[in-house]
Amino acid sequence: MKNLSMTLALLLGACGGSAPPPGANLAGQHNRSTSEAETTECEGSDGACAQASLLAADDALQGDVQARGINAAFTEALAGNATFFATLQPLLKGKPAIVAYLQQSFPTLASGSLTWITARGEASAHEDLGYTFGWVIFTGPNGIARPGHYMAMWRREKKGEGRGWLLESYLRIRSAPRTPPPAWFGPAAPPEDEGDGVNEQKELSVLEARDADFAALSVSQGQQVSQAIYAAPDAVEMLNDAVFGRDAIVASHAHDQGTSLNWWPTGGVVARSGDIGYTIGNYDFTVTAVTPTAHYPGHYLTIWKRQPDGQWDYIVGAGAYSLL
Repeated sequence: MKNLSMTLALLLGACGGSAPPPGANLAGQHNRSTSEAETTECEGSDGACAQASLLAADDALQGDVQARGINAAFTEALAGNATFFATLQPLLKGKPAIVAYLQQSFPTLASGSLTWITARGEASAHEDLGYTFGWVIFTGPNGIARPGHYMAMWRREKKGEGRGWLLESYLRIRSAPRTPPPAWFGPAAPPEDEGDGVNEQKELSVLEARDADFAALSVSQGQQVSQAIYAAPDAVEMLNDAVFGRDAIVASHAHDQGTSLNWWPTGGVVARSGDIGYTIGNYDFTVTAVTPTAHYPGHYLTIWKRQPDGQWDYIVGAGAYSLL
């Protein structure tokens, strides 16, 4: 983490900020209804179309939240095996557990509202898995708007099952108000080559081992060293502010003295094409500069992309403080 004060702000949340304008979206999309998004279908293999449909699904979820509320919109969007990250909550696994949390936390349309700006979205080459992430504003019943970040993993239904995108994993955390990304950061290029596919479980084992090695190096040599090796050139780290690019991420950890971050993967998914995947798990942020040593536990979501050299590097990651 950049320093102790920034880390505690990340873990405990930050307030302030204003809602983004409706339809604001760096990925080039605008709010549309769910029915409109469902018309974004692709015949055969068309990476650009699949990517457009993914961004449309993300956009449609926002429109549905505005129309029907957080509870109803997310309940409809969830995959059956979804995971959901909520601050000060255990990692919620499976649609029934997530729905119970949503019903308790957002029982009515007036319970709260979400708007967001999508920074980037990308579909896998086999068009079965994709991600979106960006900046979110939660406005509570009292009208106070709180900025944050969100990450979403999406699973596309198989042909004959609707061909829609379902929310497979979702994380939202508080953050500082949005800082615009650097000029070089733009939309992801659509996938071009499907390839022959991979053994998904075998490749997931490789990815989880990569994640575990990343954590081990973070503990033994610090995040400046580990981030330089495991972050993709265009990676984004969702701290109290989003940090764009490997070089900036490495520089942001120059003052990590007196802290240590460890984590361990507990699951994940790899796309059939073997080009995109994600890991989830638990983390322990330790502050050794105080007595007694302080521990801040939580859960994390990390999205990975296979690089031209064949290696998995992470492209965006964040964690939710849990106390549990």
